[in-house]
Amino acid sequence: MLNIRRFVQGADEPTWVEIVNATRKDREDLRAITVEEMLQQEQENPSFDPEGRFLAELDGNPVGERCPGELWKSMYGIYQDYKAAVRAGART
Repeated sequence: MLNIRRFVQGADEPTWVEIVNATRKDREDLRAITVEEMLQQEQENPSFDPEGRFLAELDGNPVGERCPGELWKSMYGIYQDYKAAVRAGART
């Protein structure tokens, strides 16, 4: 079952970074980030809003992430193997 939930600051950063790095690994214009870099960005960015971040979980396993302004239908930030399931779940 697909579950979309809010990002939990202080707990979800490792999962977020894992998803971001895995789903953007083929993009030459983006490099992998570390959890430490993400934490630093959270602290330095005055507009950072953890309430606007979401994680998608399929049967309890993280499969994707979203920030404000991103649409689930774009499938950016979703593990390749789970895109069809997320797409189907987003319609329900």
